[in-house]
Amino acid sequence: MKNVFTRLTAKTLKANRTRTMVTIIGILLATAMLTAVTTFISSLQHYMLENVIAENGDWHGEAMQIPEKKVEELAGMKEVTMQVTWQELGYALDGVKPSYYNSSALPYYYVVGIDADFEKQMPIRVTEGRLPENDRELILSDQARWALKQNGTPVAVGDTLSLDLGERLLNGERLGAENPVVYRDEENPDVDARKEELLIREPREYTVVGYMEEPYYGWHSAGFLCFTRKDTSPVSDCLYTSFFKLKKGRDIYEFTDAYLNDYSVTYNSELLRTQGISANRAFMRLLYGMSVILILLIMTGGVSLVYNSFAISVSDRTKQFGLLASIGATPRQLRSMVYREALILSSIGIPFGILSGIAGIGVALSLTSGSFRYIYEGEIPMRVYASWPALLTAALTALVTVLISAWIPARRAAKIPPMEAIRLSRDIRISGREQKRTRKTGRLSQKLFGMPAGLANRYFSRAKKQYRATVLSLFISIVLFVSASSYSTYLKKSLFDAKAVPEYDVSVYGVHDPKLRQEIASVDGVEQALYVQECYPDILLKPDQMDESARKELWEMEKDENGYLHLDGKLLVLSDEEYEKWLLSSEIPEPEEKDGQIPLMIGNEVRAYHSATGRYQTVKTLKSAGEPITITLTDYTAWQEAQEEADGGQVDQEPYQISVTGYAAKLVESGPMNLFAGDMGLGMVVSKSQLASLLGEKLESCLPRGCVYLKAANHQKVAEELNKLIETVDTEEYLYVNDAAQELRGMKSMLMTVDIFAYGFIALISLIAAANVFNTISTGFLLRRREFAVLSSVGMTPKEMNRMLSYECVLYGLKALLYGLPVSLLVTWAIYRVVGSGMDTEFYVPAASIVVVIASVFLVVFSTMLYAKSKLRKANIIDSIRQESL
Repeated sequence: MKNVFTRLTAKTLKANRTRTMVTIIGILLATAMLTAVTTFISSLQHYMLENVIAENGDWHGEAMQIPEKKVEELAGMKEVTMQVTWQELGYALDGVKPSYYNSSALPYYYVVGIDADFEKQMPIRVTEGRLPENDRELILSDQARWALKQNGTPVAVGDTLSLDLGERLLNGERLGAENPVVYRDEENPDVDARKEELLIREPREYTVVGYMEEPYYGWHSAGFLCFTRKDTSPVSDCLYTSFFKLKKGRDIYEFTDAYLNDYSVTYNSELLRTQGISANRAFMRLLYGMSVILILLIMTGGVSLVYNSFAISVSDRTKQFGLLASIGATPRQLRSMVYREALILSSIGIPFGILSGIAGIGVALSLTSGSFRYIYEGEIPMRVYASWPALLTAALTALVTVLISAWIPARRAAKIPPMEAIRLSRDIRISGREQKRTRKTGRLSQKLFGMPAGLANRYFSRAKKQYRATVLSLFISIVLFVSASSYSTYLKKSLFDAKAVPEYDVSVYGVHDPKLRQEIASVDGVEQALYVQECYPDILLKPDQMDESARKELWEMEKDENGYLHLDGKLLVLSDEEYEKWLLSSEIPEPEEKDGQIPLMIGNEVRAYHSATGRYQTVKTLKSAGEPITITLTDYTAWQEAQEEADGGQVDQEPYQISVTGYAAKLVESGPMNLFAGDMGLGMVVSKSQLASLLGEKLESCLPRGCVYLKAANHQKVAEELNKLIETVDTEEYLYVNDAAQELRGMKSMLMTVDIFAYGFIALISLIAAANVFNTISTGFLLRRREFAVLSSVGMTPKEMNRMLSYECVLYGLKALLYGLPVSLLVTWAIYRVVGSGMDTEFYVPAASIVVVIASVFLVVFSTMLYAKSKLRKANIIDSIRQESL
């Protein structure tokens, strides 16, 4: 019996090729989109995982200063699948002067011993030379090389380095690499007894065989990491650092609490986050929220298309179901026919959809793989990684989408009484109440379309289900298109904000010498140069000076004893000439000093972290211009001298701070070359002479070394020339060239990638929507061929037929837009709320998408009507009257 129903279902699908093909295409498109989403997520996660492992190693936890017995214990645990260790051989100060550093610097060599297993498992990037091969060879970090060069004691590959290795002690307690350097007791700064000591255990002589990048896993607060080989006979109290991986990464926190509670432990947070074990709440809310919306949009489009196909199929086969029921077919068997149809169509659409999704995402990633280097700077490219869980998720979701679409039509097919089904009376039966509410033709419609409009209204009153199905298809199409456009717009806004992009291309940090500034500005290819001395002072404001938005977002800040709030600031000090140029280009009148207060140009928008919402928000700080502002600067020269006299000890900064009073002369949108872009502090611009009028001879000591910002058409060439230039400069200044345009190009590449995926998504959603509308309207017209034939037989001319169908199309479009546009705006609002949970953004009304969708609705409706008419034109009137179905 099952074979009979299967053959009958297959025969019906074959007889209705157009509807069958449209349904398969709908399933294929929905599956392709779901596959593209899951495969892209799988590929992105795999890409991130590979890069994290390449940068930081494949481990979950790091246990520091553990004895050899604990190492052996971890190695024997069934939960631990991998463990590598290094020996802590000791610390040394030779060649590195502690006085060179401030309280947060790294004055020690931190020498550790590794073996071949460690070398294989953990990434070590050698920049010069090679790795050590025995316990008398040493490889240093590039940071150590830079520090040695600054101290005038450079060490080349092949040189011998003598180190007095020892232990760091504080009150007799052994300190580890995770412990920051303790110079003094902060509570008793005048007492030297608690200053940490270095207890020398043995001198060692090493041959430096290479230099390496400071590894991410090797960064510690106490010193420069140096690798040698493990001692074959370590001392009895030798301690180790263990890097281990668990069978189940999600158990890492419980594992360390249970077995490593007595030791210092850190985690490979980036790897765990990539595997979904730890997360940033605001970011994950945004990511998961946007993903849920994306999946719902795809499923809605798929369900709407496939549901209408099955609903029309059931409506068309009503008499067939009635005949089958009359000869003994059970409701279950009738339902199974619809489900068989769904499974047959799925067996074709889903496999081809999966292949299409993989191919589509593969092409997209091959075109945009370079853009993802903006996320990671490693050499591992972004490529397609179609994991079985991703493909299975897409296939099951697509199958569930099809079965949901078939569920309601299947129930409806099973519930129709046989006699009503054979007589086809259910779909055209009108109750007395409905007869009284028969749609009336308005005066405008009557004038424009005449009697055919009345006939169309009679049809709508008689066949409400088909009318509603058509309007529903158009409604869903409108919502899908506008929502998809809004989704892509908000996605791009979440990744890229044009206001946060500076206008310079290349910058050179650490410049102080006027001659060097001139040489930098004269480099071939430089179009414009701006020298700025910038610092980040503390700003004092009273709450009543602040804008309402700032008071709302920054209310949790504590006031000092004088009632001031302390905000971070960014002060840009320009030469008088550059200051005047900037005022002129910005059309700002030159301000004057007022009551001993220097005029400040204020970039009033500031990004602030709001702990209640767990995200950063942009707020306006000052309520108006003219407000007095107190700026706290530091006399760096005097403070540094005090630190050197304290032999590297901590020196309080407060006695060396100077308060300067200014006023907000004007609230500006951006600073010179948009240098306030992306900063967290309140931006201010002032001329050097104005600041000097208050600071006098302390001006230069309060300003750090400056920065030259450059505009250049060929930024890469200019950056290369600048790097060559600073290598020839004999100075103690730390100079650094930053190719900001290259970084921005990475951001724009990422934006282009998002555009490709977004427009691809919109195109597929639009195809699903168009296929849905086409399927619904064309099938509806073809089902009415008997009606059209009867009308033609009683004298309706082709012109009147066109007017009737045109009226129907206009009514379909207007009714769908009436419902679809408000719902689209509600969905856009929901997307805005989801994005707003993770970032600061404004509500966006997709006006362009609304205009496009209005034009597209009528274009699709009328083009579908023309297609259906062309099919009807070929039919014979007598045959159409005799025929009861498609």
